[in-house]
Amino acid sequence: MAYKLKLNLIVDGVRCKNIEDIQDNFNLLDLIAYLKNGKLLKWAQVRNLDELTKKIDNIKTENYLEISKQLCEIFEIDCDESDLKDELDIYIIEQLLKDKDIMENLKQLKSVDNRIKELEKKALLIQDINKKNNRIKTSEKKYSPKTKYKQNNKTKKSNTSHSKEDSSFTKDVLNIVKHIIVPTIPIY
Repeated sequence: MAYKLKLNLIVDGVRCKNIEDIQDNFNLLDLIAYLKNGKLLKWAQVRNLDELTKKIDNIKTENYLEISKQLCEIFEIDCDESDLKDELDIYIIEQLLKDKDIMENLKQLKSVDNRIKELEKKALLIQDINKKNNRIKTSEKKYSPKTKYKQNNKTKKSNTSHSKEDSSFTKDVLNIVKHIIVPTIPIY
């Protein structure tokens, strides 16, 4: 038979191996977190605490006050409802702060994403310039010294068209340089 790994719960900073440990170190916020992520139920199942497992599994509400009352009842803790509300207020504030941190991280990711999009645009511009440059290079014919003199008269018209392409290429390069020499946004 396979051995079941018995995980311990850390409640109020103390490793809890049994119900008495949880009762001695009862921390409502820790137990709510363990209930939400399923570790409290697994803890009871691994220890073959069938009655406790059923009680924990029957907590179906999403209302934190009701969850708190049920947890106090399950672990036989006397709690005043106003004390429960105070603890829950702390829990809700902690969750809101975590959500705020998540939103800040999302904002930073969006700014990084925008920077990546800018860089992709610049890369596309550079690719276009490289394509134009390659077209210019391939359109130029390399002649041997003997035939160059004979074809010189025929290619004068085509040379003027190359100079127009060269000037548009130069303009494109200047535009790229203007776009590249932009202060970069620091990425943290």
